[in-house]
Amino acid sequence: MGWLDGEHPFETARPAKWMVRRLWSWCECSLLHAGGFHECNIAACPGPARKLIRSDIPSEAELEDTHAALREQIQTGALRKLSKAYKSNFLSNLDQSFKSARRGYHNLVLGIHPDTGERLELGYAEIFVFGKRGKIYSAPNMLYHYVTIHHYKPPEEFIQALKQGPSPPAREYVDRLVASGLPLWYVQGCEAIWQSQKLKRTKARLRRLKRTQTQIL
Repeated sequence: MGWLDGEHPFETARPAKWMVRRLWSWCECSLLHAGGFHECNIAACPGPARKLIRSDIPSEAELEDTHAALREQIQTGALRKLSKAYKSNFLSNLDQSFKSARRGYHNLVLGIHPDTGERLELGYAEIFVFGKRGKIYSAPNMLYHYVTIHHYKPPEEFIQALKQGPSPPAREYVDRLVASGLPLWYVQGCEAIWQSQKLKRTKARLRRLKRTQTQIL
């Protein structure tokens, strides 16, 4: 759940503070990291985002030919048998990638912690939330952005699972990941990544704080 697209409406509500803080815990301990990342394509998205400049921009004609060929494969070619929802999501991502390639840069969406100002890169991984009776909710880590900036309201059962279930990086949560079928070596690798990224973000936050104090002085 939580795979939003700018072309489709969604229910909104201002998120509770506890929900924002809980979501942060999951998003800083994300899983299934991808090689690239997804941009937010909701209209007039204010960010925040980091601009990534491309160094290998193809020609306009090459971009248009590649884009047209991929759309044809999805609509009438070898990939036409995919589900309607999957094709819609794929085409949306394809169109967003095409626009990014044409302008020469990508927007890497950032999440901002409500208390510390710590920054978290989003759009490249998923989170797992454990509900009742063994139910597992999978969502993009971009969910933090959708909830805090666009006020997306997730389904109530997901909100309750977020509130009541074990949260990362607690041992109970890690054990549930292993019990869900993820290999132990993979989960242990994720734990190491979580610790490394947390240390990196903490150092970045301290550097920003130091610069702010220096400017005040």
